[in-house]
Amino acid sequence: KRAKGRTTERKFQHPFTRFVNRIGFLGRNYFVRFLFHLILCAPLCFILATIMGGLCLFVTSMIYLVAAFKGEQWSPVGLEEKPVEDNKKELKSFRQPKKPPPRAPPQGIEDNHI
Repeated sequence: KRAKGRTTERKFQHPFTRFVNRIGFLGRNYFVRFLFHLILCAPLCFILATIMGGLCLFVTSMIYLVAAFKGEQWSPVGLEEKPVEDNKKELKSFRQPKKPPPRAPPQGIEDNHI
């Protein structure tokens, strides 16, 4: 979830959000995620068939390490209580146009009168 601004929940994100939220510190802390991905990538880098997957996990672990040093932390989206008030913006109704929009004349059609 972003620290500032709005964040919308994606489709099928809610079950994973609940799972990560329930494991607490282990799910929220990016340093723990760095260690988890680093441990996962170690055996994959020794087998030729899985070296690309291992390198991807290594890069992922480095991204989590940088985020951990910057002090970032995971926060859930969609689990907090929603206010009773409906804060949705109201759509303004516009009048229907009376004339069609201007269109360019069709090109490539020639008037050949015999």
